[in-house]
Amino acid sequence: MKVSPMSADRRQALKDIFLVYSLFTLIVTIVGAASLVLLPARPGAELEPNTGNLLVNLWSRWDALWYIGIATQGYTPQNAAFFPLYPALISLLAALGFAPELAGALIARVTFLVALAALYDVVRSEYGRDVAYRTILYLALFPTAMFFAAAYTEALFLMLTVLSLRSAFKQQWFRAALFAGLAALTRSPGILLIVPLAYEYLRQRRAARAPISFGITNLLIIPAALGLFALYLQWKLGDPLAFVSAQSNLEWGRQFAVPIYSILLNIQLTANLSWPETFYHTSETLASVGFLILIGLGIIRRLRGSYLIFATLSLLLAIASIGHPAGASPGLYSVPRFAVTIFPAFICLALYGNRAVLHTSYLALSPALLGLYTALFVNSYWVA
Repeated sequence: MKVSPMSADRRQALKDIFLVYSLFTLIVTIVGAASLVLLPARPGAELEPNTGNLLVNLWSRWDALWYIGIATQGYTPQNAAFFPLYPALISLLAALGFAPELAGALIARVTFLVALAALYDVVRSEYGRDVAYRTILYLALFPTAMFFAAAYTEALFLMLTVLSLRSAFKQQWFRAALFAGLAALTRSPGILLIVPLAYEYLRQRRAARAPISFGITNLLIIPAALGLFALYLQWKLGDPLAFVSAQSNLEWGRQFAVPIYSILLNIQLTANLSWPETFYHTSETLASVGFLILIGLGIIRRLRGSYLIFATLSLLLAIASIGHPAGASPGLYSVPRFAVTIFPAFICLALYGNRAVLHTSYLALSPALLGLYTALFVNSYWVA
């Protein structure tokens, strides 16, 4: 059978995607390995695990150990805040002979590559090649993008959210709901996808002057997925909402806060802290304000409504709580990490990236910060 030659557009797409992915991999791997060998670890930190493979050891820090613990030992009231899909995939690969630490890192690397490819495709179809390339470039070089290499859920969650909205744009509603349901089993913001998907469905029906059909019931897959997790927690722990109550325990101490108030409170608290906590909480404030600005710019540029809804709800959820972990100061926590999966913000940034000053400034600053955050993370300093 004769194989048709690859089109020039497809060759260019593959080149762009693998160039960005390779650049990302080189930065986080070289900086991470060098930092682990040459720089001191956080005082009092035990750099677990020690698998005998330096490149695997790099990426199992902080929450990664919780996911690996769930994959190998199951759920407890303390770790119920972490959703089940990612540790289930780790457990599956472990059953095939992979070390859990290696399995977690492999899942992150593969799903991030798929996420970049899907994001490039959906942006190119709407805005063209240049914006698509800048979108994945800015995303991969964002200061907290190293979480896409770590044994964390960020890469898997990004892939599922992009695939869900991409399927919705193609009117593949069962597929869109299925990806969203899997996202809801990966991280709590996944349940929010039901709102932009419902908006996109209704927009398309109105544009086609067609009545609402039975197809909208596919979206019930999303709350059903979360319901299955709740049923499992009821069976396992006797508490269907253990994933909520675990957030307020001594490990995280998260409490609801009005989003804008939470930013102002974080600024106030930062003023009274010393280094390095000042650095951490300043990063939280900058990420919160920066992504709010990007969403505002997205409104000005008339970014697709489903993008804006997803980005707004995701950011509001990220900044709607004040954490007070044991032994740490209260404030916003993990916003720079949560924000890195809000991909519509990077589409917006890419739309403005045709300005040479912005593009050059981003490429000068962001990779340097990515290297700094990677060095801190692999040496067990809190980053996000």
